[in-house]
Amino acid sequence: MEKQRFHTHNAYILPIKDVNGFYFAEVFFSYYTPIGVNVGGKFITSKRKYSTSTTRQTNRYIKEKNLTADVMENLTFFIIMKELASKHNFDLGRLR
Repeated sequence: MEKQRFHTHNAYILPIKDVNGFYFAEVFFSYYTPIGVNVGGKFITSKRKYSTSTTRQTNRYIKEKNLTADVMENLTFFIIMKELASKHNFDLGRLR
């Protein structure tokens, strides 16, 4: 499935399906970089600091979806996102 624009910003949501075709996660992108992933009511993200506009977009997404944030170390988050990206064929953008 293609990314869906989140409001009128340069923010996007990419729904992720499991092997059975059921949606189990949403990856939240700001511009072209995955900022976090929504899994089971939790928004998994890193401690990395982003621009003011990205932070605003991310906070709006978390609030509208009524999620709790699970902030983890940058390397752990990167490994999770790299695994998702390779399995579901999306670009990591500037995530390093």
